[in-house]
Formats: sequence, structure tokens, C-alpha cells
Amino acid sequence: ELRPCHRSPPPFRPASSAPRVDTFFTQMDFLRKKMAVRGGDRSLLTPNSDSLSPSQPLNVEELFRTMAFRRLQRQYHGTYKPSSKFNAVVVVSFLMWSCGLLGVSTSGAFNVSVDYSQNAFSFLLTCVLLACALKAVVVVRWCLYWLVVAITILTFIDGNPDLTAITPEVNETQTQLRLGVLAWLVAMEILTVSIWACVVYFYPWVVQTGKFLNVMWWWRIKRHPTKEKTYIYRPSKFWSKIFREFTYTGDLDHLGRPHGLGKWEDTSPHGESLFGHWLNGVPVGPFRSHEHNSGYSFVGVRVAFVDSRKETDWTTTHFTPENASKLRWGVASVECSVSGAFFKNLPKATVISGPDEDKDAAWCIKQLLHAHDMEPVTSVVVSADGAGLRVSGHSPGDEARRGRVTIDFEDGRLSDAEGIGRMSKGVGPRLRVAGGWQSTTTDENYEALVLIPGFNCPMRDAIERMGTFLSMSDLPPNIKVFVFGWPAGAVLSYFQAAGVGAQGEKTQEMFGEFLKSLVGGGVKQVHILAHSMGAKVFLGALDQVKSVLGDGESGARMATCVLMNPDAFLGEFIEEDGWYDVIKSMCDHVTLYADCGDGALFWSEMVNRKKALGKNPYDLRRSGSWLDMDVIDTTFMDANVHAIRHNYFNLNRWVVDDLREIILTRKRAERRESRMLRRNETEEGNVFNFLAAPGHIVND
Repeated sequence: ELRPCHRSPPPFRPASSAPRVDTFFTQMDFLRKKMAVRGGDRSLLTPNSDSLSPSQPLNVEELFRTMAFRRLQRQYHGTYKPSSKFNAVVVVSFLMWSCGLLGVSTSGAFNVSVDYSQNAFSFLLTCVLLACALKAVVVVRWCLYWLVVAITILTFIDGNPDLTAITPEVNETQTQLRLGVLAWLVAMEILTVSIWACVVYFYPWVVQTGKFLNVMWWWRIKRHPTKEKTYIYRPSKFWSKIFREFTYTGDLDHLGRPHGLGKWEDTSPHGESLFGHWLNGVPVGPFRSHEHNSGYSFVGVRVAFVDSRKETDWTTTHFTPENASKLRWGVASVECSVSGAFFKNLPKATVISGPDEDKDAAWCIKQLLHAHDMEPVTSVVVSADGAGLRVSGHSPGDEARRGRVTIDFEDGRLSDAEGIGRMSKGVGPRLRVAGGWQSTTTDENYEALVLIPGFNCPMRDAIERMGTFLSMSDLPPNIKVFVFGWPAGAVLSYFQAAGVGAQGEKTQEMFGEFLKSLVGGGVKQVHILAHSMGAKVFLGALDQVKSVLGDGESGARMATCVLMNPDAFLGEFIEEDGWYDVIKSMCDHVTLYADCGDGALFWSEMVNRKKALGKNPYDLRRSGSWLDMDVIDTTFMDANVHAIRHNYFNLNRWVVDDLREIILTRKRAERRESRMLRRNETEEGNVFNFLAAPGHIVND
């Protein structure tokens, strides 16, 4: 049940960068009304009748601590930078010189000599450890700078860059100087690590918890002298004379914390402008935000998850795969970078509710709020297929004609039949699909997108990857996103994960229970997104899938099936009455993304002695005839693709957009002309390439 905000907000003059406040309250009112029409559930935001407090004053200190912690996380962790080959060459050359492997002589002529007879093993070990350390911890770079300075000083002292070269042959003065340099180096390294730990971890923790620090005094927070509901503070140094502004407008709980819909504005350089949902003083998805100075954008989305693994820690996987006794259901908020530089502390998943064995899919669906709930419908995608018209976010009802659809234009009013009355200023026009077509955002008519992650993938990682895909693809609210967690094993338990985890009887039974719960929760169309060994989970459970989605009695069907770099056997897929035939009996739209250079599947083929489905895109044929499915060869894609080339479906713009079009329009690859090119010489071929230039191609 939805409850509108009962308070009448006082007049408010926001900062120059903030939107008009009457528009903001219109958006909040529109969302509540729209959620009421769609049957949405705000139980997480208003769990009881006392949740919203119209008269409670804003808890400024707790709110500022929360948002300052978020700001410090972005500021201190920074953003991802492209790797520089030049810097790598400089570092390796310096290490070779310091280890005595590289010598430079300028006597008579300039000569460079390389001697592998001394310290070669030490050099290689140093390079490996340094590369791992630089990837893991940024502070190592600063420690390396001090090391370079120390080695340079030692070279000027006696011409020997070796830090350990303290022998009886060295005179006493040089020995004392060397010991002094070493002592200085150790002190600087310890000081650097200590300062880094305090700044990056301890200080933000103090700000977040409020221990040992009076936030109001430290940042000199006080009310703005002329603007209502606006505060000023000193964001960088407490002795700075530059003041910034922050303000919050929206719902509050009984403790004065943001709870419900609200908007935060902070004009400091790393401050953010955030509009969306809050839970007990913390922003949770869905929300949209951008950094004030840089304009870098990040959003929060909600992802439902169901876990069949025995491990309760969602950040790890057990070496021995084992199923839980019952499915555990939950909902998480995932914050992801979407525009500009990407922050290193994102994506970040946070559990909103669960995991709970007593919940089900219907409970999850009611909590999957969407950012587009804040906006009226202004566009509808209509496409044609063999059965007639297809309308995004809608399905043909009993009275609908597949060959005809009516789309009505309406102004800023909702119909009186919905019992909502006149919309306020600022909502704008919207579209309504009529003629018997039913919205898939209403009860008993949902669509579900199910991700089945791959081998050695902790639950949190799978949720964060799905959250990134959802943020980048901007799927409409009629698509309810789920992640199915299975016992994925650890690095050295590949065969156990493939047998007990992926194709174990218990996993198959629990996947069937999951699908039954989806159908029981009102899902009518299911989209399968299986990655890597997750495809083996799906293919092994085809009997359970067919009993739920293929018998026609449940009223639900498999709308699309997408296999991404699947770690499954090619022979078992294409054989007569094999996996392909079972899938096609339930689903007309089957897509395979394959990569000939997939490093993970290369090792899979080595250990299994069988061809992998996701590494052989040109073998999808039977008796010389191409299978009736779309095969997308991504071998030449290089944007946002790592060296292993196995997991980039949620970052590569071409793949993300293609998956979005498949889910929303169900177009086959030959009809996605703006993105696809048929690779085969004959028109009957089923392999396609993306129309994309390599990343290194630029204009002169």
C-alpha cells in the first residue's frame, strides 16, 4: 500500500544548480501514484505506519556523515586510468638496471649491455610481485617512488644501485651513508603506508561512524544565511575560507533521516547531485547521481537474487560445491558508474533485504523498483515478427489483435478511472497503449530476465555484473531482473563445479523450483542469460525448464535464450535430439555469443578433450545445414575486453545494446541491420559480426 507524503513542504529556494523544487515534488508525487497503478510495493521504504514523519526535522549530522563518506570513497579511491606501455617499459628498464642486468656506458661511445647471468631470477620475481601489487594497491606506486629516489642517491654515492651492497670492501663513510639512506627509505615507506591507510580507510570510517569526530565542528556546518533548508560547510580543509552548499528535499523517517523519495545536492568539487530512493538515511536503488565538478555519472539499480549454494558469505565460493537445503531469496541495490570516468569503488552491491528461505519470487518482484517509475511513458517500441506486432512492455490480451495496436497521446493527466486525479505541473505528456494490450509491469503479466553466472563466481560478483549490465542497458521497468546463484566452486575445483555444481541433480531441482516460483509470482515471459559454465547449469536442467515453460499449462514461455561464451560441449548441443532441439521446442529466439580467442574456453577444451560451444562459432550446423539460431562472433571485438576474452557482456557497448534489442524487440540478427553483418558467404549462414571498427583505428 502506498502512502503519500502528508506534509506540506515550506517554500524552498534551492541552489542555482538544483532543479525547481515544484518539479521535484511533482516527480515524487507522480512516482507514488504510478507505483499505485502498477501494483508496486514500497514496503522497504515505508515498512510501517510510523515510517514517514511529516514534522520531524532533518537529521543534518547523520545525513552529512553518510554523504561525506560516499564523497570520500570516490575522492580517495579515484577512477580507473588506461594502462601506459611507456610507463611499463620505464619501470622494467629501471628494475633491470637496479638488479645489474642492464648497463649503460658513455665512455667513447654510447653502449647499452644486457647481462642475464646475474640476478635474473630476482628480476623476474620482482617484476611479477610488482605487477600484482600495483594492480591490488595504489600505495605501492608511492612506495616505488621512494625506492627510485633511494637507488638514485646510492648510485651518486658510490656508483652501485644495489641496496644490499654493504661489504667490508666499502669504506666506512660510504657504509654510513648507505645505512642512512636505507634507514630513510624504511621510514618513508612506513610513513607512506601509514598515511595512506589513515586517509583512505581510517578517516572515512571515522566520518561514517561519527567516532572521534564532531562532524558539525570539523566541516563548520551551519545554516545558509538566506536560503531555506540549505546548509554551508568547508569541504576540503577546516581552515579553508571557501564554503560549499548542500541541501536535501524529500521524505524523512521518525529519526529525521531520508527515507523514501528524496533529492540531495552538494556543490563541493567531489559532491554529488542525487535523486532517488533512500532507506534509513542511505541512498538505495533506484537513484541517479552525478559528481558536481566532473560530471561523472553513476546510478543505483535493484537486482533480485536467489541462491542455491550452501555458503552464506556472498563474497566467496567454497572449494567443494554443495547445495543449500532451500532456496534463499533477496534483493540488492547495485551502484554502478555509467558515464565519464569509472570509479574504482564501483560497482558496489548492498543487500537491501534477505536472503530469506521463507520468501519467493513474488516478494522480490514487488520490491524491484525502477528509475523509470519516476517518469511518464514517452516512447513505445513497436516491431513485427512472424506472429504479428510486438509492443515493448506489453503483451496481447484476450481482446487484442496481434495485427493492430492503438497508442493514445495524453497530456499531464491520469484517467479518472485510476482514481488519481489531475497531475501537477511538470510531469508532461505520456503515451498509453490501448486496444486490449496489457502492460507487463502489472501483476500477473511480468517479464523476467535471469542471469546464470559462470564458474568460480561469488554471488556478489554476479549481482554486480548484472547490475552493471542493467545500468548500461537501461532496460524498462517491465523487465524484472534475477540472478540465480549455484555452487560454482573455486579455482582448483573445476571438475567438481562442472559435475556436482552445474549438472548435479540438486541444482537442477532447485532451478526448476526457481522457475516455478517466477511463474507463481506472475511472470509470463522468461529471458535466459547464461554465461560460461552457467550455460551448463541451464542445459542440464532443460527437463525442469520444459516442465515449467514448455508445457503450455502454466501460461508462461521462454521468450529468448542467450548463451554467452558457454562452457558446454559442442557435440551434445548440435546432436540429434540434443540440447539445441529441446531449446527450440520451447523458444524461437536462440542466440549464441562465441569468441575464437576465448582463453578460458581454450583451457576447458584442453582438460575436457572436447570442443567448447562458445569457442567454435562456425560449427553450428548439422548434416551440412546451419542450425536455426543466431551465432554472434565476437572474436574481433576489443573495446572493454580483457586479455582472457571471456567475460565482457556487461561492459562492451555493442554487446550491451545488442542484448537489449534482443530482449525488447526479439529481432533476429539478420534484422538488426544497423549493428550486424552476416559473416557466411551464403545467405543461409547463421554467423554474424558486429559492424565495429577496431579500437586502435582513428582519423589522421
